[in-house]
This record gives sequence, structure tokens and C-alpha cells, in this order.
Amino acid sequence: MFKVNRFLGIIVLFFFTVIMGSCGGGGGGGGTSGIENKLNENTIIVEQTTLNLISIDNSTYTYSYSGLTPNVQPGNILLSGEGNGYLRKIVSVQDLNGTLIVDTEQASLTDAFEDLHIQTTIMMDSDMYMTKEQKLKISSIGTGGSIGLSLNDYKFTGSGDYDVSVDGDFKLIPALDIKIDISGSKLKVFKTEVKGSIVLNMDTTFVATRTVNFTLPEKPLTPNPIPIFTTVIPVPMIGFVVPIPVVGEFTCSLGITFSAGGQNTTDFGFTSSSTIAAGVEYANDTWSLINTLDYAFSPYMNTDSAVVVSVKPYVRPKVSVNILSVAGPYVDLRPYGKGSVVIDSDPNFEAGIGITGNVGGELKIISRTFGTINYELGDLYYLVWTYPLSLTPATYKISDYYPLAQGDTWSYQETWTYQGESGEKCNPSVKRGG
Repeated sequence: MFKVNRFLGIIVLFFFTVIMGSCGGGGGGGGTSGIENKLNENTIIVEQTTLNLISIDNSTYTYSYSGLTPNVQPGNILLSGEGNGYLRKIVSVQDLNGTLIVDTEQASLTDAFEDLHIQTTIMMDSDMYMTKEQKLKISSIGTGGSIGLSLNDYKFTGSGDYDVSVDGDFKLIPALDIKIDISGSKLKVFKTEVKGSIVLNMDTTFVATRTVNFTLPEKPLTPNPIPIFTTVIPVPMIGFVVPIPVVGEFTCSLGITFSAGGQNTTDFGFTSSSTIAAGVEYANDTWSLINTLDYAFSPYMNTDSAVVVSVKPYVRPKVSVNILSVAGPYVDLRPYGKGSVVIDSDPNFEAGIGITGNVGGELKIISRTFGTINYELGDLYYLVWTYPLSLTPATYKISDYYPLAQGDTWSYQETWTYQGESGEKCNPSVKRGG
């Protein structure tokens, strides 16, 4: 058995400082100090009128009102912070004895604002924890909350070809950066970035009965999207404040990719603590990706035969953002650990940590210029540790010792031995017909 067990302590290859900001999930910082925000002339703040929302039926909004009929007409933009907010452009209006029937279509922030400057960091304001048997529950309240998931022996099976089990736990302390600059009703800068820390501990065992190479279907860890923050970004105007509600939702799943060059049993695990930043920014008519990882990583791996082995378990947290009740951008991450035994002219054990994923979503709420975007973050992988395996096969010819009679067959065995620094030994064997 190969046995590699080196807890490395903290290895930091890249330094990345995460600034969580001072505002919690209950509210975000608004416009940039000294920069004026300005509504377009056709924008109506619903809360500043006598309109009272009665119902919403798809794109039809029904209001009651008191006193004189409010001066709303096709082409006006309705902006409201009620509930999770809404931003609609009026298509037609009917006044039915004190009730306004307003047909609308989705509007964007560039429709509503001539100038808008938002730069804020939003954090969770609660801690949540979930086991395999339980729904996600709030366990405590306080700025800088976290999401905790217990993996609790998740199993994958494959018709006798393989069996895989994963144990461990996952903790995410997320923060969301949002930056929006609109000038002259045109989008100049847009940034969405999820940043924070991930603690991931995973123990994976797989048994292969033959040569296998699989990426298994992911198993959901959250039964439904979980709201992780609901906040209102206050946009200061001259004489009043415009509220922009923002809601964040969280989902997570578990996945694994593995391969083995033959019958094999392998245990691979690691503990890791990472600081991440992942997102996308639009500025100067150009899109750029944000993808940074700073980590501590300690792996181990045991395997019982001298075949090529690779195992890569991962979790897949996704944070989606709704702005004014409209689905907006999301960040879909896949942090992972990877262990491999490579049997070639230079046998070695390798272990590393990485993160991949993508940024996407609908941006029509920001600007009509943009529709759906999707950008791959790439595969940010760091090979943390490589250790040579001393695998020198003993070679001999059976015929040199035992002459073969007609019709006879013989078998022989090659024995490879690996001894680690701390003295552990194993003797994996390869048996072949001869």
C-alpha cells in the first residue's frame, strides 16, 4: 500500500487581503460621498405618490389611490422599495373609478437614473448550519455570519464498477461587493464580486473494480435556494433617499471526479482554509474577471495498488443576487482538492488545491444594453505538494530458473516498495500472467 500522510501546516503562495466592509446584511453603503445621484425626469418614486399597490398579475400592476388621479402615463418609470422592490416602465394606464390598471414592462437602472453611483459591501447577518438530515437553520445572529454544511457520508455507486463515499464539512463566510456607476443614463462601471473565506474538510474513499474514469452527477446539499441576506441599498438624492432592495440566495452541491487504472481502493482527504474572490467587472467598455485564491492545505492519500489514480472531490456553492425583485448576476464556484498517484518513469504522489467556476446572470436590470452573460473563471490550481515514490520493480525471467515444458505456463510477480520519511512501508504488487 502506498501511504502518504504529510500534514503540511499552512502554505501560502499568494497573498490576498479581503476587505469585508463595515455594513452588514441589514443595509449597505449607498452612493459615493461627494458624487451626486440623479433620477431621470420620467422616473416616479411610488412611495412619494398616493398610489397603493393592490396586486401584481404578471406585468399588470393594479393600484388604488386617494384624491386626484396621479399623473402617471406611458413611458414613466415606476421605482419602488416595497417588499423586494420593483422597477417597471409603463406601457399603458387605465383609470377605473379610483383604481389604476397599469400594464408595464421591465425597466433598468439606466432607464431610471441619469446618474447613479453605488459602491457597497453586503455581508450575511446570521450563522446557518445544515446536516444531511436537516434543513438549513439559523443558529445565531450577528454581523459576519457564515454558512455551515455537514456532508455526513454521501455515497455514489455505479453498477458494481465503483463505490464512492464522502465525509466532511464545509463553511463559507461570504461577502458581496457591488459597484454601479451610471452617467448620462449610460452604464460606465458594473462590478459584482463574492469574496470571503472557505473552510473545507473532506475524506473520500472510492473502490474501483476495473479501470474507471468518471465525473459523477452532483448531489444537492441544499434542497432549495436559501436566502442569505436581504438588504436595502440607500441611494441618497437631494432631499430624499431612494431604496434599492437586494436579496442574495445560496445553493450548494457536492461532486467528485475520479479515475483509476485498474482495480483499486483509495482514500484521499484534506483540510483546507482558503480566502477567495470571484466575480466580474465592466469598465471602459471591457469585461474583466476576478479570480483569486489564497490558501492553507494539508492532504493525505492511501492507495492499495500500483496503478495510476486521481481523485478530485469538490463542493459547488452558488450565490445569486436579485436586484429590485429581478434575477441579476450570480457567482458559481467549485473549490476542490486533488490527489494523484502517477506511475511512470518518475513515480510520484501529487496533491493540490484549486477553484474553478463561472460568473453569469441577467443584467437587464442594470442596463438594457446587456442581456445574459456567462464567463468562465478558469481553473486556478496550485500544486501544493509533490513527493517522489521509490518504485523500482524487481526483474527476472522465470525461464532462467524453471524451464518450460510444452504446454506449461508460468506466472511471475513484480514487487514495488515505497518507504516514506517517517518509516511507513508498503509493498504494492502487480501480478501478471507469464
